[in-house]
Amino acid sequence: MRRWLFLALAAILATGGVYAALRPGDRPTSLPPAELRAVPLPANADFEALLIVEGGAQDRRNWLGPEGEVSAFDLATLDRLPQREIVTSTDWTDGEKLFRGVLLRDLLAAVGAGGHVVKARGRNEYFVDIPMEDAKRYDVLVATHMDGEALQPRNKGPLWLIYPRDDHRELRDPLYNSRWVSSLVDLKVE
Repeated sequence: MRRWLFLALAAILATGGVYAALRPGDRPTSLPPAELRAVPLPANADFEALLIVEGGAQDRRNWLGPEGEVSAFDLATLDRLPQREIVTSTDWTDGEKLFRGVLLRDLLAAVGAGGHVVKARGRNEYFVDIPMEDAKRYDVLVATHMDGEALQPRNKGPLWLIYPRDDHRELRDPLYNSRWVSSLVDLKVE
């Protein structure tokens, strides 16, 4: 028992403590949260905000929106965050597709957002509540590319919130399909 405890503690220390706060089944961020928070956000007020995240840390708010100061991302900043690829089928496309983008949990860690629910909104005013547990348990992706091509409004872009449904049988449920948000523009963490 002592050996197991020693090995577990050594693994936690070796990874910078990333796994320390995780419960069984949770997945870690791609980088330690401190490194994700070090990615600079656009500072010029004239940049075109592609994605707004409300509910992040005060020191990560870089844009003044209608609701006050928020964290805003352009495509170049999203590209600076760790990129992931997921191959999965969808109800809206034929066959399996290769998606590339940023893990939702990495994006939320980059702005220091914590809470229980992420309210996601698409450009078409579609709203859905996503439990924070989804971001911790699954590789939920804020996709910027599909099959190597940048997502466009005509094919669910420029950002599409997707789930790795082929990796987890339970994600094929209509409940999870309702959480795929196309033309994603806003995340509000509560």
